[in-house]
Amino acid sequence: MEVRILVWHLPRILREIVQEILTREPDFHVVTPAGTEPTIHEAINEHRPDAVIASGGIIDNAHREERFVTGLLNTNPRLRLVMIRDNGRNADLWEMRPVNLLLKDISPDHLVTVIRNSVRGTVEMRTIE
Repeated sequence: MEVRILVWHLPRILREIVQEILTREPDFHVVTPAGTEPTIHEAINEHRPDAVIASGGIIDNAHREERFVTGLLNTNPRLRLVMIRDNGRNADLWEMRPVNLLLKDISPDHLVTVIRNSVRGTVEMRTIE
């Protein structure tokens, strides 16, 4: 089963690192918007990803972020969303509830496993603190 992953609105260096990790997986297909970056809704409609990895900096406060994520997931119920915080250390995997991962403590293999299991419906509900 191919896993389509949209990498959206990350700083270039982080985007390239994430893409490098994900493209090593034969069942992962990474898509990125070309040219002018569309809105996340336009990118999702165009690429039809199973998962999105995006910058958490697109929303400026937690309450608005939760409303944004809830709306996004309600309109795309199969979608899995990884939001990487601007501090570059934390990420939230939005399923029904977020799983908070400290990026400084997570290996590339664990990130791949979390994404793959989430898309397949076997989420590893583990928090690294």
